[in-house]
Amino acid sequence: MKFSIFFSFLVVIAYSCSSSIEDTETLTNDTTSISEENTNINTSNEQQPPNVTSTYTVEPFEKGENDWGYRIMNGDVLFINQPHIPAAQGNLGFSTKEKAITAGNFMIYKLNAGIVPPTVSIEELDSLGVLD
Repeated sequence: MKFSIFFSFLVVIAYSCSSSIEDTETLTNDTTSISEENTNINTSNEQQPPNVTSTYTVEPFEKGENDWGYRIMNGDVLFINQPHIPAAQGNLGFSTKEKAITAGNFMIYKLNAGIVPPTVSIEELDSLGVLD
């Protein structure tokens, strides 16, 4: 009796191992065919290298008196709308139009460097001189 249970157990293990090998071969073959299909995809949306002329522009806007934000446009399309100082607590904007433009241009620099989405720290904003 013990021998038949042991033998049945070995048969089950052997069968499960052989089916997983077949599954692995099937997955490998499927992956190969998918990879071959992907090589024919049109790659017109490739990232631009940092030295290519940017299509991004900064448009500052005034939210209130001494309260400025900026928009980053990609051509005619709104890409980023930043009404507040990024990384800062609260809802305050930049105190001058020039500071908003400086921060927006720094974001464009990061976009052109391939950092998407562009992030900024308080330390970076402070080094740019845009914080009060």
